[in-house]
Amino acid sequence: MAFSGSLLLLITYHKPHFPITKPRTPSLFSFFISLSKGIIMIVESHHRARIRLVQVGNQFG
Repeated sequence: MAFSGSLLLLITYHKPHFPITKPRTPSLFSFFISLSKGIIMIVESHHRARIRLVQVGNQFG
């Protein structure tokens, strides 16, 4: 829950910083693509770390 809250904060924080002279839609679109790629990377690494933790716990448990 806290992760999605911070993500929402990140999105709302970055919105005003886009240059108005540029066409807004492409920059916003590319921003969301890079953001989703970053989220997928974070989720994948987090998931891998959790699996590793479970494996270590099974070894010692």
